Amino acid sequence: MELLPGGDLLEYLRSVGRLPEAEAQRLFRQLIAAVQHCHDSGIVHRDIKAENILLDLERNIKLCDFGLAAELREGHLLTESVGSPKYAAPELLQQHCEYNGPQVDVWSCGVVLYSLLCNSLPFNADSIPDLFKRIQAGHYCVPDHISKEAKDLLARMLTVDPARRITLQQLVLHPWFARDLLPSPCVPGQRAPPPAKVAVVAAARAPDEKVPEGSERVPPRAPAAGGPAP
Repeated sequence: MELLPGGDLLEYLRSVGRLPEAEAQRLFRQLIAAVQHCHDSGIVHRDIKAENILLDLERNIKLCDFGLAAELREGHLLTESVGSPKYAAPELLQQHCEYNGPQVDVWSCGVVLYSLLCNSLPFNADSIPDLFKRIQAGHYCVPDHISKEAKDLLARMLTVDPARRITLQQLVLHPWFARDLLPSPCVPGQRAPPPAKVAVVAAARAPDEKVPEGSERVPPRAPAAGGPAP
């Protein structure tokens, strides 16, 4: 078993606070490469969260804890409502849920991206029922320091309707993801590994809630039928 002395992403964010967009992009690219590897291997993770993202000493990520993972089968919908509430996609919260596995991972990755950029979660509440209402409504706030491109990617990933949510194949072509924000390594003398080499370790606010100063409310994403919104 590989030793990962860097701890998990939640601990890291608690120690350093929100990340510059270039560093957030570097880690997020690695996460997406790991998730894409899972999907290409016929596995959906279903419990992607900061605590399940481990770091090595060079701050490269390893996706872990596949206890809730499921096999992907063509034409087959998943029905188990599993995962961590604050990272759960809206379709998981329905009474009789049937859902496309990869799209719930996309939503959870969107929550992780938000936490990288903001050092907080997009959906929060004092009770689980209230939390679920906020997730299903799709309302959240984004601080003003977030770039326009990053806000757009968050909106596409945190789209309530899974059929209109951005896919991983579309995500990697998004301007914020595709354009290098980091011209030089974050860690002196250390370049981030190519996405293909990223390891996988198998083992809200309510609509009427006040928007914090320095933030804007993001309404639920409603792209045009047939694909993501322009």
